[in-house]
Amino acid sequence: AVASIDGASDAAADFVVQDAVAAAETLAASTAPRLPQLSKMRKADLVAECVERGLNSAGLKVPELRVALRAARAAAKEARPPRDA
Repeated sequence: AVASIDGASDAAADFVVQDAVAAAETLAASTAPRLPQLSKMRKADLVAECVERGLNSAGLKVPELRVALRAARAAAKEARPPRDA
């Protein structure tokens, strides 16, 4: 009888841990800083983000900077591991 109680409490503990992990992931996703919209950024901000990402921004105009950053952001998003992994 003791083994079934321990088994039940282990299952309950696993459920609580899984629930806590899911809640933490949800909270992290909802509080993660969002990147500013490229269309609302000034040229200096676009250039600064290019520098942070290691992109060459020399001689690029605002629309070209936006295209480069949009591609870099998309690539970074695809490279992230899935949350449920």
